[in-house]
Amino acid sequence: MKIFFVRSSHGSKSLFMVYYVVLHRLDKLTSGVLLLAKSQHMTVVFQQDLINHQVEKMYIARVIGNFPDGDIIVEKPIYCTCVKVGKYDYCENNEEEKILKDAKDAITTFKKRWYDETTNTSLVECNLKI
Repeated sequence: MKIFFVRSSHGSKSLFMVYYVVLHRLDKLTSGVLLLAKSQHMTVVFQQDLINHQVEKMYIARVIGNFPDGDIIVEKPIYCTCVKVGKYDYCENNEEEKILKDAKDAITTFKKRWYDETTNTSLVECNLKI
């Protein structure tokens, strides 16, 4: 998909068209942010990086309570429970993993970045590696 913008050049009255290619949609269920590229070539490069797991995804979550200090590492396979809403869960044991053939090995690291006493909420960094 190509997106076109019409804009003027730094105070100039002349207009010109700039086009961008949609590169990737970030978590449509949470933010719907679009990544755009200025060239088709960069779209191909980025897609290859995604396929080759060269792109790291980091999430920031606000949680209720004072999240524990230090890194918390969860090594459990994850699977999609609802494609329509993009809901995921993790496998508790090997039997469940055998039943769910689409489960993928995953390591998630959680780290508290900040705690707000006033609202009793923590800002937590979540890094997922599949």
